[in-house]
Amino acid sequence: MRKTAEQMVSARQHTRLTIAAIAALLVLTAFTVPKRDGKYRLYKMYHRYHGHWQRSVRFIQQTERFINDTLTTKETWYETIVYPRSFRIDLGEPDQRNCVIYRNDSAYVFRKGTLSRSRVDSNELLYILGGMYHASNFKEVTIRLSAMHYDLSKSYYTRWRGRDIYVIGAAGISDRANQLWIDWKHYRIVRILKFDNGAPEEIILEGHKRLGHKKWTETRVAFYKSGKLLQRETYTEIVVNDEIDERIFDPAAPWQWHWYTPANDAK
Repeated sequence: MRKTAEQMVSARQHTRLTIAAIAALLVLTAFTVPKRDGKYRLYKMYHRYHGHWQRSVRFIQQTERFINDTLTTKETWYETIVYPRSFRIDLGEPDQRNCVIYRNDSAYVFRKGTLSRSRVDSNELLYILGGMYHASNFKEVTIRLSAMHYDLSKSYYTRWRGRDIYVIGAAGISDRANQLWIDWKHYRIVRILKFDNGAPEEIILEGHKRLGHKKWTETRVAFYKSGKLLQRETYTEIVVNDEIDERIFDPAAPWQWHWYTPANDAK
């Protein structure tokens, strides 16, 4: 059956409308579906834990140090964190007065109660493993991580140790670039790769423990350089959102207060 002129015009108009609708849909999709790059994965982490992550955490750390993969020393450290900018490590019993204090963008090293040296050091791990969830906005997070040489335009999916992993900072397994490896299910960091200083550095974070609603901490951490184990840490007696006296981070008088006493350990 032949189409009338009116039917042919109607068909052409319908086709043009259909094409226009498809084009509009494609444009809308381009603006509403985010690119699944490293920045998108980082935003998912920030959005999940911002406003929920613990404000403070303290714990006792068993520290094992290695040379050429051989254990050389074992020590007990006492660590205190108030996110996003304060971190103290007491190397041995606090009354021995050997500690490192990270405060804002500086580090202060004390030996037997005396300040032996200080340096500029904002402690990247402090920010990556909790501090960023206390940032007032996501833009700050992207600026800080970009400054740490993570390329947020890159990301890929892989499997590692039986887990689904999103990698931020690299486009593939062969990339020698700074990377955050994120557990797909909980959006927790489980591996960090760094290439800033030539020799590759690797940090593996395991034994994640739930500390409350959207609050986690790793309980085992291992540090490697050029494939060789340097340090292994195990965290116990973990307490979150405790009342931490900020005087513990005061480099002018760091011995005014401490949460740990041998009596606490005996309880």
